[in-house]
Amino acid sequence: MIKTISINNILKAENIKSTFARYDLLVIYLSIDRYLNGDESFDLYRKLQLARLARQLLPLSRQIKSEFIKSNLDEGIYNLKQYYEIYKNNATLNLRRATEKQSVSKHNFPIQLSKDFKLINGSHRLGSAIYCKEDNINSDIGENSLPRNYGFYAKWMLKYFSKEELVMFDKIKNKIIKERNV
Repeated sequence: MIKTISINNILKAENIKSTFARYDLLVIYLSIDRYLNGDESFDLYRKLQLARLARQLLPLSRQIKSEFIKSNLDEGIYNLKQYYEIYKNNATLNLRRATEKQSVSKHNFPIQLSKDFKLINGSHRLGSAIYCKEDNINSDIGENSLPRNYGFYAKWMLKYFSKEELVMFDKIKNKIIKERNV
């Protein structure tokens, strides 16, 4: 069912036991800010997307391990690099499109939330809406809850980002929480 939901309610739901579960939103927020201020490197954003990709492939690695070992390693590395280049270019284009105000407030594609308002799909749209100081966002609310360990917590982010970068993300998080009175 599609509803218009308060972004503050989503942010509250993603703050589990005083621990923010969606540091990916902070990276997206900061990447939009940097892009709009002339920095087109997308370095933090690319790190995030590669970390997400690694997270998605991790469960598959056991399943395909024996098949991969049998294949030519050089060919596998070549294919991975090609996939990365395609993914990187598409991700950068999608981030640029997401910064457009009209794509946030009147977005044709609602974000997907669990029944307890945890974000399932739509981090670019939600991050853009937060950056653009939107109050509400169209959401498709599912009937299930997400597992407790689902999310992009600070501890998980430390696998891929430096402590200095995490401090920067915490500053953005505190700014958003203060501005939105969450």
